[in-house]
Amino acid sequence: VYYWKVQSLSRRSRRHVEKKILTFRGNKTFGMLPGLEPYSSYKLNVRVVNGKGEGPASPDKVFKTPEGVPSSPSFLKITNPTLDSLTLEWGSPTHPNGVLTSYTLKFQP
Repeated sequence: VYYWKVQSLSRRSRRHVEKKILTFRGNKTFGMLPGLEPYSSYKLNVRVVNGKGEGPASPDKVFKTPEGVPSSPSFLKITNPTLDSLTLEWGSPTHPNGVLTSYTLKFQP
């Protein structure tokens, strides 16, 4: 099985395509692909191997992985502190792993 990431769905940027190869020994007709990144688009194809070598590739199949948990905010700043309030500023996560819908602020005295 040859597979590669086409793009991240949250950051529309393309990067160097690194094809990965996973071999399943024996007469198997299924398998699991490890290490996929959330909220991404991938392509894959399958090639069969026998004693004469590797056969032609199947047509490429495109699939998308579901959203995952976002990473932490890229930064957090506290400004304008007073006796009873302060202003917070934070940056978007480096890896949103999906569509951001809100932020949750938790604090304690």
